[in-house]
Amino acid sequence: MNKFKVKVSSGRLNLREVPQGKVIGKLDNGAVVEKIDEVGNWFKVQVGGMIGYVSRDYLVEIVETAKIDNPTWLDIAKAEIGQKEIEGVLDNPRIIDYHRATQGGTDVHDEIPWCASFVCWCLEKAGLQHPRSKRVVDFSNYGRKLSFEERKVGSIITFRFQAGGRHVCFLSDLEIHNFESGDRLCCLGGNQSNTVKYSNFLIEDITGIHWPV
Repeated sequence: MNKFKVKVSSGRLNLREVPQGKVIGKLDNGAVVEKIDEVGNWFKVQVGGMIGYVSRDYLVEIVETAKIDNPTWLDIAKAEIGQKEIEGVLDNPRIIDYHRATQGGTDVHDEIPWCASFVCWCLEKAGLQHPRSKRVVDFSNYGRKLSFEERKVGSIITFRFQAGGRHVCFLSDLEIHNFESGDRLCCLGGNQSNTVKYSNFLIEDITGIHWPV
């Protein structure tokens, strides 16, 4: 079972009998719980001799160093290559799964920008903390910031394109690729031409390089 730490800015976290149900206990900031199961945005947890449900929004996973040193999240992302939006009213259920890794991720469609959701989903599957946000800007303070020279395969890179828009994805290799339009890095990400694939992005558009902690 994965262990999580309670993170609340004030007060205590309610432990409930069922999701949104009766409060059966209160957890202090920093309390450690073990996850047993999950139902939507709720985790079934065990703490001491009690079992109940808490909102996942107030839990931070306790991550082993070995998980961070090995970019398993990149392997998870590679297994998703080819997932793409479905044109029309239908949605790709896999992309909906990506959105469910974020806050407010239950009432969504695959046309909603999903690059950040994809990164969050991959990190969650690797057992790592993540911003739980659909917004690229919320990765600005994520993890440990790296300089360009410190970049590693699996780094999380954010971009702000000169033509407008933002993007977040994973660095797939360290090589600098030379194009007439400028030097680029090859990255693996979601919502790249509406699919999960490799793409080359301009180095000058990078706004941040991050590593999970």
